Amino acid sequence: MEKAISYINVLPSKSEEVRSFADQVINEVKAGNVNPLELKAQMKWIEKALEQIDKGIKDDWQKEADKYGKSFEFKGFKVEAVETGIRYVFNDPELDKLKQMVKDRENMLKALREPLNVFDEDTGETSTLYPPVKKSTSSYKFSVV
Repeated sequence: MEKAISYINVLPSKSEEVRSFADQVINEVKAGNVNPLELKAQMKWIEKALEQIDKGIKDDWQKEADKYGKSFEFKGFKVEAVETGIRYVFNDPELDKLKQMVKDRENMLKALREPLNVFDEDTGETSTLYPPVKKSTSSYKFSVV
C-alpha cells in the first residue's frame, strides 16, 4: 500500500488547480457519470480524515508557522497569528438574573399558540405578544453509523 501522504500530494495545491479540480468533479456529476450521493459520502469521509489530521498535527504546523513571524504568505495563503475563541467569563449576579429573565421570556413566547394582549402596569399601555416565527433551512445531516 502506498503511503497516505502520497494521496494528499496528488490533490490540488494552488487556487487555479482547486477551481479546475472542482469544475471537473462537478461536470462529472452533472453529466451523470458519478452518483452525487456516493460522492457526497466520500467527501464526508475525506472531511473527517482531514479534521483528524489537522487536529493531530496542529501543534506541529503552528510551531512551524511561528518561525515565519506573525504574518506571512505561504503557498497562496496569507497566514496571520490571531486570537481565536476569545470569550469573557462574567461573575455578575445581575447579569445572570438578566440572562435568566431573557431565557424565561423566550420560553414563555415559545409556548404561545396565538397572539396575547398584555397590559403594562408601569406605562398603562397595552401591547400584543405574538408566538415566535420559526425559521430554518432544510438539508441533510450525515452521521457515521
